[in-house]
Amino acid sequence: IGVAMSPARPNRVWAVVEAADGALFRSEDAGATWQRISDQRDIHRSPSSYMHVIPHPKDPETLYILSYEAWKSTDGGRTFTTLSDSLSTTSAPRSSNS
Repeated sequence: IGVAMSPARPNRVWAVVEAADGALFRSEDAGATWQRISDQRDIHRSPSSYMHVIPHPKDPETLYILSYEAWKSTDGGRTFTTLSDSLSTTSAPRSSNS
């Protein structure tokens, strides 16, 4: 499970859950109640030890999910696009396990 509070909207909390019926959930009341926002399987199919939700610091409708790929939503988590293709073309340093 990846959980994060929104700095742009303090009562908003995100949770991405990896499970057979996993999804992205959102709370607008600091976690008292939850709504299933996205069932897009790709955003929650990695090992749960590496699922991070990163809300945008100023835009409450934008968030990122890091799993086996990097994902971005600009509509409050309803839909996501992958950022992995653009990240793989950067010249960022890479580690070597050899």
